Parts: sequence; structure tokens; C-alpha cells
Amino acid sequence: MPFTPVESSIGGLLIGLSSSAHLFLTGEISGMSGISGTCIRGVSVQARETFLSPAWIKSSLYMLGILVGGALLRYLLAPQQFLTIPSSSPAQYIMFALGGLLVGIGTQLANGCTSGHMICGLARLSKRSFAAVMTFCSVAFLMVKLFKSIDVLNGLLNKPTIEGEKLPFYTLPTWQYALILCSILLAVVIVYAFVILLTKKAEKVRPYFVYPIYAFDGFVFALGLGLSGMTQPTKVLGFFDVFGPHFDPSLVCVAVGAIMFDLILFQGYILKLPAPVMGESFCMPKVTNIDAKLIVGSAIFGVAWGALGICPGPAFVSIATLLPQILVFNLMFAVGVMLKFIAQANNILNVT
Repeated sequence: MPFTPVESSIGGLLIGLSSSAHLFLTGEISGMSGISGTCIRGVSVQARETFLSPAWIKSSLYMLGILVGGALLRYLLAPQQFLTIPSSSPAQYIMFALGGLLVGIGTQLANGCTSGHMICGLARLSKRSFAAVMTFCSVAFLMVKLFKSIDVLNGLLNKPTIEGEKLPFYTLPTWQYALILCSILLAVVIVYAFVILLTKKAEKVRPYFVYPIYAFDGFVFALGLGLSGMTQPTKVLGFFDVFGPHFDPSLVCVAVGAIMFDLILFQGYILKLPAPVMGESFCMPKVTNIDAKLIVGSAIFGVAWGALGICPGPAFVSIATLLPQILVFNLMFAVGVMLKFIAQANNILNVT
């Protein structure tokens, strides 16, 4: 797909705004596999005591924000940024089911995915996250370059590459659409500024913002993912097709916008605070060592990500399309999450 520097950069900044504000206000990392995992495990029989707990409600509100943001993008702001599948086939369902299962298993073993490890982890200067990112990006690169996963995916989705097809390397938005994007970014900044100023000065109103801010953070995160084009699998995979016919560096703009924004705020201000605005302490990952589970889990995730170009965040945002293949992916992702949880509950797998 064509390189979209404007949309991808603004989308990346929105992702960075959401994750920085989430850490600053709640003290928590915006890791999609962790947040969604809390929701999924909370409704299981094995974790019945966590259902309707504060942690489950907050995670569920974040996920609700993701879904609302996805619906707004799909039906109003950016319908062109979503996957379309002209016709269905059994092979598609098998591939999406297997991909969702591997993403669920891999991200739970590695305790993170592109949001928790790549965006927030690198901004925290975490060696564990750096190892995870290098692993799943390397595996995704091999999937694209050695196994031609973009061509395979296009064929699977009944979108075969047309020989001799000439597409522009990059595209720029119309001035009207660029104005909309900038207005969305400005509106988000204003809302966050209002919430931060109000909650820092008036302690009595803080409890009223605790739960709504989770939904708003998820909503903004979804806007960033959708507007940047990360809901288009071949656009994600295009980043790994260096020197190839599908090369698309849009993911660089997303990563730079999100990671650099977070890095500056995390290291320069937020992580130096004694506590978040709406919490007693920062909830940082407890596991810091680089172990086999991290590498194996990241590699498993990299295989699925490199084959389908779908990771948890964009998968949840894309639920708005109501495509059966996307729904199957998310369902099997939940199964993958529960497999790890059930194994832990029965002492089959010792995973922290």
C-alpha cells in the first residue's frame, strides 16, 4: 500500500498521547494484550472472583473505548482504513483462526505485544521489551521476505497482485482530510489538558474521572491505530518488505510518533513522579529478566503477525467491520489467552 506519512504520523501521536496520559493519570501501561487478557479472564469460571472487580471494570471500559473508537472510524472518519474481503473461503477462516490463537498464546507467554513492548516498553527503556521487539520484528521480517506472506495474504483474501500494477510510493491527504486529522489531534490534546488540570487542582473531583478516563484512553488509542492505517494488514507487513515491491514505511511514522512522544514524557517527567494523578503508585511490570518464555512467546507472536499483519489492538478496532474472519481471529485470540490461564491455574505452565 502507498506510504501515508501524514496520516501515520498523526495516528502515532494519538497513540503516544493515549499511552502517556494513561500512565500519567492511572499509573498503568497501555498494553493491549494485558488489558484484553484481564477482560477475558474475568468472565471465566476459573477467575470468577475477579468479575466486576475494579480492575476488570477498568479494563472493560478501556476495551469499550476501543470498540467505540473503531465504530466511529469505520462508519464515519476513515472507512478506507479498514480491511475488506471480497469473498470468503474456508482457507481464510483457518488462517485467521490459527493466527488469532498464536497471537493469544504468544502475547501471553511474552507478557506483551506491539503496544506493551514496542510502544510503552521501549519508551521505558526496558531491556526485556527490547528483546521482545527484536524477536517478533525479526520473525515477522522473515515471514515477509522468505515466505512472501504479503502475496500469500493477498491471494488468500482474493486480492492477487496484478502484474505490472503501478501504485504511487506515497500519498498525501486532501487539505480537508488533513484539517480533520489535525482537528482531532487538537481536540484530544484539549480534553486531556482539561482533565489533567482539573484533577490535579481539585482532588474531590478525581474519583469521578477514574473510570471515564479508561474509556477515553481506549477511544483515543483506537483513533490512533485506525487513522494511521494499522488496521490494514498489508500496510503493516509492507514495513518489513524492505527493497521489495510492497515496501511501505508508514509503520516508522507510527512508531516514531508514539515511541518518541512517550520516551520524552516517560523519561523526562512521568516516571520521575512519586505517584500517578489518580492512583497511589505506578503499576510497572514485575518481570524484568529476559527468559526463554519471553523469546519463545515473542517468536510465536511474530509468526502470526508476520503472516497476517494483525496484532491485538488493530484486531479489536477492526471488530467494527463485523467481518466474520476478524471475529474468528478475536475469538481464537481469547482462546489463546485462556489456554495460558488454565495452564497456570492447574500448575501446568509456570508463567509469571
